Amino acid sequence: MKKSWKVTIAVVLVLGAIAYLGYTGFESATVYYLTVDELFERGSAAVGAQLRVRGVVVGDSINWDDQSILLTFDLQGEQALLPVRYEGIIPDNFVDGTEVTVGGYLTPEGVFVADELILSCPSKYEPEVEGEGS
Repeated sequence: MKKSWKVTIAVVLVLGAIAYLGYTGFESATVYYLTVDELFERGSAAVGAQLRVRGVVVGDSINWDDQSILLTFDLQGEQALLPVRYEGIIPDNFVDGTEVTVGGYLTPEGVFVADELILSCPSKYEPEVEGEGS
């Protein structure tokens, strides 16, 4: 009888550990982000915190320096505009009007310093029109 209790307790502990690991793995894989407007609503509480922010790239604000691999651009929210600074390789489809999520932190000066740049995939792919492209 004592052996069956030990086995039952061991099985419960193992199942509990598996459930805990599954939950924490799922939670860390979930991508949470703020919109540009939500970021500004947080005010000074957002400064310095690691965040992800989503918005639309404003085309005439894109400035790329290929020597220092520094990209600066503005993200447009519903009402607010967020200047972003990103060092790294930019994806080929990074253009005006692209919806992006940037990960990083907000400086006291109001510039978002991004260490990750994630582009949204289009909801549908359209075939290339004959005569365009190649």
